[in-house]
Formats: sequence, C-alpha cells, structure tokens
Amino acid sequence: MVIINHCFKTQPPPNKKGFEKIYHKIPWTIYRHKNGWIYQRIHIHSGVLKTYCTAFLNHAHTRVDIYHNDMNQNRYKKGHVESLTLFPTDQVLLARLLADRKGCFFHSNGIVFNNKGMLFLGHSGFGKSTLAKMLKSDGGKILCDDRMIAREYPAGIKIYGNWCHGKEQIFSADSSSLNALFFITKSKDNRIVPVDDIKSIVHNLFSYIVRPIVTKDWWISSLLLMENMARQIPCYNLMFDKSGRIVPLIDKLLK
Repeated sequence: MVIINHCFKTQPPPNKKGFEKIYHKIPWTIYRHKNGWIYQRIHIHSGVLKTYCTAFLNHAHTRVDIYHNDMNQNRYKKGHVESLTLFPTDQVLLARLLADRKGCFFHSNGIVFNNKGMLFLGHSGFGKSTLAKMLKSDGGKILCDDRMIAREYPAGIKIYGNWCHGKEQIFSADSSSLNALFFITKSKDNRIVPVDDIKSIVHNLFSYIVRPIVTKDWWISSLLLMENMARQIPCYNLMFDKSGRIVPLIDKLLK
C-alpha cells in the first residue's frame, strides 16, 4: 500500500537535523535521512525563492505527507488536479516506488498490435506520436503516448499504460506482455534492423529511462531490469517516414 496524505496548510519550517541535502535545483530541494526524505518544491517568484509544498516521505516512499502552500482544499475537492501527489507529475514518486518492485518508467509509447505488446523508445521529436497514430489507424491500441512502465515478473516482462501521458493525452489502464522493443528514428525510408548486442541495447535503454532522485539502490535495481530486458526481449532499430509503409513491416515481423 502507498498512502498519500494532503494537508492544505502551511507547514512550519521542518526540522532538518540529521538530514543531508542531496539535491537542489529548481523545482526541487531534497533532503535524505536514514529514516526518510523531505521534498520541497521550490520556485523563484519576483526574484524571491518560494516553497510551494513540502513533502515528508518514509524511507520506502510508501507514506507521503504533503503540505500545500499554493493550493486550497476546494480546488482539490473539485478535482482540478492532474496527479495523485499534486506534483507536476506523479513520476517523482512512482519512479522511486517502481525500483523496489523490479520496474521503471521509460520515455516511450506502448502499443498492443496483433495481440503483441511493444515499446517504441524515443525522445521528444523522434516520431513516437506519429508512429502511434499510424498503428492505431490499423487497429493498434495505445497504452500511453509518452511514458510507459515496464516491470519484471517470473513469467516475463509486462508493460503498463498510465496517466503520465504526453501532448496527445492518449493513455489506457491496460497492460500487456512485452514482445518487442524498438528504438525509433525518423528517416526517408522504412527499415527494421535487429539489434543483438546486449551492451548496446542496455546503453540505448539507459538513455530513455526516467530518473527520479537517484541513489545506489535505484541504479542497481534499474540496471538489472534493463539487462534482463536486453536478454529476454527482441530489440530492433526502426527507421520510418510518414507514408505509413512501416506498418506492414511491423505486422510481418510480429507474425
């Protein structure tokens, strides 16, 4: 269980005795203690550094008490929020929780096509949304258009849609077994090239992983997951244009 408690009042300055400041860059200052964490969301307004909220978390990030300085309770009750934590994104919390559950976020879209689950990994502007629309028009189901969760189980690796969507705001609560990984690139032609080198695959996955505040245990867990994905899942470099001719090639590959 994960418990998030919202307090709509100003929290007095927290007692940071025994806490170590490990991160300070807008929009966060983060302190660590052997028993927990303090996250302060900060912003510069009119030249003055302001604290918008202060969150107290236990070591496992499963109990979160958040004090809000900039949001009233009525707005919260009306549902004028886009995340469970009321942070700009829930990835701040979920990326840490997933690491303890053999999972992580990837900057990718997830699509189920011909009953096969696929991840298309690419940064902004690489064509994730374009490719997703092509596959959707041919019967594919989009799980999420920008951020996907992958988790390892004894039976294999699964991918999950979630509400951390991109500009297209396409997402689903569904999940699927992961059957293929594609590193995508816009091109003037359409090709799918297998990638067999595990070291190269892990290096590519590394560039698309969504990172929370990083610690040694987070790195160990995440690197192990990426290595297992590289060993278990067929991986490809995918080059495509806007013609849609890449879709039959994906269909043929899956069959």
